Parts: sequence; C-alpha cells; structure tokens
Amino acid sequence: MSRKIAGLDIGSHSVKVVLARARLGKVDLLQFYEKPIANNNIQEVIRALFREKGLHPDIIVSSVSGNEASVHYLQIPFSDENKISQVIPYEVESIVPFPLEEMVIDQFVLSRGNGTPANNGSSVCVGLIRKSTLQHYINTLKGVHIDPKIIELESLALY
Repeated sequence: MSRKIAGLDIGSHSVKVVLARARLGKVDLLQFYEKPIANNNIQEVIRALFREKGLHPDIIVSSVSGNEASVHYLQIPFSDENKISQVIPYEVESIVPFPLEEMVIDQFVLSRGNGTPANNGSSVCVGLIRKSTLQHYINTLKGVHIDPKIIELESLALY
C-alpha cells in the first residue's frame, strides 16, 4: 500500500511543499511546489497552494524554523535512556533564557558509550522550543485544516 506524504516548509519568503510516495519501504519524490508569501498571509498561501495543486496527502510532515528553536549537543556521563531523560532538564536549565516550564524539550542519543570507563557516556542532541511558539505554529496549520503527523525542528529534520 502506498501513502502520499507532503513535507511542508513555511519559510520567511515562501511556502514550500515536497510531495513523496512511500511504498514497500521506499520513498519516491514526486513533486516540489513553492509559492511566495504575499501580504504576510501565510494561511492563505498554504490554502491556495494545496487547492491549486490539488494536494490531498495521507500524511503531512512539517518543520519549525531554526530561528524559533534551540539545539544543543551534550555529553552525558552515562548511557541509560531513562537516566538521560531525567538529567536533560537540569543540563539545559543554565543555557536556556526562559523558564523550563515554558519550553518543550526533546532529545535523542547520537552515540552511546560501550560501558568501559573511558567511554561510558553518551552524546545527546537536545532540541528546545517555547510552548507558545509551537502552539502558534500549530494554530496556523489548524487554521487551514492541516494536522501534521510530525513537526520537526528544521535544523534537525534530516536526523
């Protein structure tokens, strides 16, 4: 069974959509569309782009601009996933200019130590965004009846 996937990027000057088809573990790129943002009406541009191109994807994936988020790479002295999740807020608290209660924090392990004393820790990528910024982005998409399955940080979308 194949599924049409739309990747949606809301840039500062235009809205871009890449349409792909996923089937049998393979992804084929089908089309790329771009429409300039006129009069700062992002919702109207998205609506017009989907209408003019007849886009009806099964899944929509979108990204938030790197200007709206913060990404940090940390060395954590252990490799257990649960322990990593517990310490991340404390590790980023001093480098984030907002209260952690106002932030959405996510992380993924880039590499994990093998348990030897010299290499017992993990390299972790941490992404942060203000809740209000993410909510505004979600509301913009909801305003044009788009419910993305995934919202990525633009700078981490290829990970």
